Amino acid sequence: HEQIGEIVRAIIAEKRFIYLCTNGLLLREKLDLFKPSPYLSFVVHLDGTKKIHDYVTQREGTYEEAIAGIREALKRGFRVNTNSTLFHGSDVKDLHALFSTLTEMGVEGLMVSP
Repeated sequence: HEQIGEIVRAIIAEKRFIYLCTNGLLLREKLDLFKPSPYLSFVVHLDGTKKIHDYVTQREGTYEEAIAGIREALKRGFRVNTNSTLFHGSDVKDLHALFSTLTEMGVEGLMVSP
C-alpha cells in the first residue's frame, strides 16, 4: 500500500501496537518507510526451512529473501516475529530447525497457525 508508512506512523503516534504482516519479499526494500518502535513489529510468514518454504510458495528464493529481510530488520533495530502455518503432514524436524534458526537470529516470537 502506497501509504503504509504514514498509516503505521499514525497508529504508533496513538501508542497502539501494530503487527505488520508480510511474506518478507519486499521487506528490505521497504524498511526505510519505517522507524524502529516498541509499538511496531514485523510478522514474516515462513512455512519451513528453504526447501519446504520455497515448495509451499512455489517460487524458488522466497525463503532466502524473507530471511534476508528479517536479518536487515533486526540489524536496524526493528522487532520481528514470524508466523508459520502447520499443514497436514508438516515435518516436525523441519519446523524445529526453522524455529531454532529464527531464535538464533534474534526473532522475538514465533506464531503458529495449526
